Amino acid sequence: MRAFNKYLCIAAALLTAALLTAGCRNSGSQTADPTAAPLATETPELFRTPDPAKYQLSEDGYFEDEYLSANWPSMLEYTGHLLNNNAQYRGYLPDGRKLLFTYLTDDGASFEEEIANHDADSYQKFIRETINEYFDLYEFEYITVDGHRALRVLYDYAPPDDEAHRVHVLQYLIDVKGWVMTLTFTTQGEFPASCDECVGTIRFKDGY
Repeated sequence: MRAFNKYLCIAAALLTAALLTAGCRNSGSQTADPTAAPLATETPELFRTPDPAKYQLSEDGYFEDEYLSANWPSMLEYTGHLLNNNAQYRGYLPDGRKLLFTYLTDDGASFEEEIANHDADSYQKFIRETINEYFDLYEFEYITVDGHRALRVLYDYAPPDDEAHRVHVLQYLIDVKGWVMTLTFTTQGEFPASCDECVGTIRFKDGY
């Protein structure tokens, strides 16, 4: 699969999963079992389940893998993988609404070709045409994350005449050796300051 199409498929799957589960705390809701057995060996690599122990957070949200160390918001807990390179986390805001976080590493994507040439207008068109027509972009800014080029965007999933299903999306797309690392926060509430602040704790490891 071409890197561009692969990235869009992952992004669409990621955001669809987030939107479908972004509501409030529900006493009947269930968290995906992070200790579940890996999928069968004949399953394509993209869909194999990684070792969940590598994605658990410490009490202060500390996370470390081969690429970076960071302190994600401490209210989050690991809930599983949508794809083998896409870790999913969930927490709850003080008002009981869910806060979802996804950590995606896509070494098949190209930051230069797929991200770097956008301005706010073209990115609005991009997310509407390739992911969902109901996305409204509010903030768009190129920044630096521990010396790496990155794009920070804030947009809403806003279906017309359906305010109850409006969802806020805060996303960082980071250039890592030319490929794209994506951090996505999703909620129907207000984003806590820790969503932006945690990005400032990222420290990339040597070689990245």
